[in-house]
Amino acid sequence: MLKRISAVILTVAIFSTLALGCQPAKKPDNPNRVPPRNERNIGDVDNNLDRRAEKLAKEATRVKGVRKAAIVISGDMAYVGIDLKPNIKGQSTEAVKEAVADRVENADKKITRAYVTSDVGLVTRIRRVADGIADGRPISSFADEVREIGDRIAPDSSRE
Repeated sequence: MLKRISAVILTVAIFSTLALGCQPAKKPDNPNRVPPRNERNIGDVDNNLDRRAEKLAKEATRVKGVRKAAIVISGDMAYVGIDLKPNIKGQSTEAVKEAVADRVENADKKITRAYVTSDVGLVTRIRRVADGIADGRPISSFADEVREIGDRIAPDSSRE
């Protein structure tokens, strides 16, 4: 009888250990996961850049002849892609770009240099980076892209 009770107790102990000890481990969060907008910290540096860029894009669209603008801020520089309205009357493309650069630099004192382009390919790339930052990705994940945009936009800029 003692043998039978010992066997039951041993069996219960083994099953209890297995049932409690074999729970699935909690996996750590993916460090590369980009949190949705509603999960981001308000004080996030990149979020602040996003807000500044949105404000500057609105300023850029106030320039006569500009339909839309996308801006990426990197350090003290702003890369501005503009979509021009068709048939700009009384203004050259270079004059519009100059006006946009002045407006952006004056609207944000942290910006010392604004590079402006109306090249469709570069505007698309700037918009893609700006959208990625707005979605929560850090600007550092676009470092190569921003550097390449800067290399291509500088000759296109009227601001030397």
